[in-house]
Order: sequence, then C-alpha cells, then structure tokens
Amino acid sequence: MDGALIGARRLVAATALGSAAGLALVVLFTIVPPPWDALVNTSALWGVVPFAVAARSPRGRGAALGVASMLALVLAWILLFPNVITAREVLVFVLVGLGAGVVCGAAGAAVGHGRRVSGTVVMAGIVLGEAVYGLVVVGGPHWFVEAALAGVLVLACCRTAATRIRAGLGAAAVAGALFGAYWAYDAVLTT
Repeated sequence: MDGALIGARRLVAATALGSAAGLALVVLFTIVPPPWDALVNTSALWGVVPFAVAARSPRGRGAALGVASMLALVLAWILLFPNVITAREVLVFVLVGLGAGVVCGAAGAAVGHGRRVSGTVVMAGIVLGEAVYGLVVVGGPHWFVEAALAGVLVLACCRTAATRIRAGLGAAAVAGALFGAYWAYDAVLTT
C-alpha cells in the first residue's frame, strides 16, 4: 500500500482517537464530582492521549500524530463543553494544544522506538509538574492521584529498575522546571 495513504490513514485514526477522547472527557467532566473533576480538565493528563497515539507511530510521524490527536481532543472539548468558553480560552487551548501535541507525540514516539527513558521523562515530568503545581498552589487530594499517575507512567514505560530510577529522577527534574510554566498558563486563563 502507498506510504502516503498509510500516513493519511494514521492521521485520520489519530484524529478519531483524539475526538473520542475529547467526547469522553466532556462526559466525565459532567459526572465526576469536584474536586476530582479537575483531573478530567487537566492539560497534562490530556497529553497522555497524543503520547499513547504516537507510541506506535512509524519513525518521524510521532509529532504529527500527536498534534492531530491533541487538536481533535481540544476541539471536541471546546465544541462540547457544557460551560461557556471565552475566545481567549479557545486561543490558549489551541496554541497549547499544538505545542503539547508536538511534545507529547514526540515523547510517545521516543518510547515506542526504544528511547524509553527520554520519552518517559518528558511525559511523566509534565504530569508530575502539574501535580506539584496543583498541590502547592491549588490544593486538594486529587493532585496526589495525578502524581501517582506520573509514577504509573514510569513503571509502565520503563522495563528495568535502573531505567525506572533514571526516568523517575528525570521526571522529577522536568516537573521542577515546569512549575513556572504551569503558573504562567493558569495566570493567562484566570486573568
């Protein structure tokens, strides 16, 4: 089969998976009680979708598949979300979605192509960074669950104790570096 056709099919599949994830997240957001609903509306956990989609991508296509799935997820969220979303929120969601799709897709592809530690450091670090921000700035028990999910990513993506330790330490470093980025992101959305 022609490579372009296979690539187009993968993009369509990534878009469909992102759309389905966006729909599922909107449904979950309406039924999960506060403060736990914050975990459904968290940009870091949304990044797990393009990460997973790109983990089985051919070489060089992870970022594109990540962007396709993340933008589909974001657009489904914007269109189906039961509350009013401002134009600024739409712009921020789309811009962050583009960047997150590239980063999380590339991290997923790294894991899928034998660079497990580097890909895991990025994705688990993003999730852990948001959890730390939530614990320090927002408060609530649900952020401990998100931190645990970062640990689950490390355990699931890395196979040996040595690689898990390296990925866990790297994720902690990324989490610390991202603290300011999460603060800036929330500041843009809440002002």
